[in-house]
Amino acid sequence: MLYFNIHRDFDTNQIKQIRARHKDVPYVSFEGDEEIILKEFHEFVLNKDPIFSFPLVTSSRHETTLDF
Repeated sequence: MLYFNIHRDFDTNQIKQIRARHKDVPYVSFEGDEEIILKEFHEFVLNKDPIFSFPLVTSSRHETTLDF
């Protein structure tokens, strides 16, 4: 399973960080420019080939969990 959190800047609506964890491996953090974050995260996901279960942060007070 892959778990990840997406953190975005609500003013610019840009992704600022993705934290991901596969199975029992500690969290990995992807930070920087949104394009770089998405590219590195995409590579991470392809390398792990996981079944998805992840929280999607929709605001600072709400969290939704999606299972695939």
